Amino acid sequence: MIGFSDFDGLVIFTRIAQAGSLAAAERATGIPKATLSRRLAALEQSLDVRLVRRTKTGVVLTEEGRRLFERGLPAVGLAELAVAEVRHDGTALSGNVRLSLPPDIAVAALAPALIRFKRRHPDVNVEMTLADRRVSLVEEGYDLVVRMGPLTDSDLMSRRIASLPRTLSRVRRSSMPIPRCSSPRSLRRFPRSRSPATPVPGN
Repeated sequence: MIGFSDFDGLVIFTRIAQAGSLAAAERATGIPKATLSRRLAALEQSLDVRLVRRTKTGVVLTEEGRRLFERGLPAVGLAELAVAEVRHDGTALSGNVRLSLPPDIAVAALAPALIRFKRRHPDVNVEMTLADRRVSLVEEGYDLVVRMGPLTDSDLMSRRIASLPRTLSRVRRSSMPIPRCSSPRSLRRFPRSRSPATPVPGN
């Protein structure tokens, strides 16, 4: 069996034959005419046969060129189809993904990103659990957990996805005095206020 290593040259030859001229092949492929001509000449040299005759209007296939085109075009098509299928399989996502997200972060930072992700990958089923508690990825079967603060388990992979500033505030009209707090636990005796995104009726 005779080896053949210039598959790119075969692809270029089929494009030239389909286009009918180097100029038309340049427009179809975006490859300069000089490059097309050089690759065609290299293919003819490697095969030791003349594949085309150049005319004023374009190129005409020789008998050997016609046979190579008829046999080579299906092979080129199959190769391009195989590459397209592999690329599709490598980029298309499907299956189930379990996420655990804190409610505040899910609404403020991740909702738009999750919507965009679902539009790009409709075959992925996203199951979300909104909770602040610590979870075990392995024991509870989560694929991704989003939490605030430093990572306590060094065996897990982590990546910062957002920075959300936090502030401690009180209602301006409140008459409740705020004594000096000796520790964060001292704040527990004060009533918790609602988020500014959820105004209290009557205020």
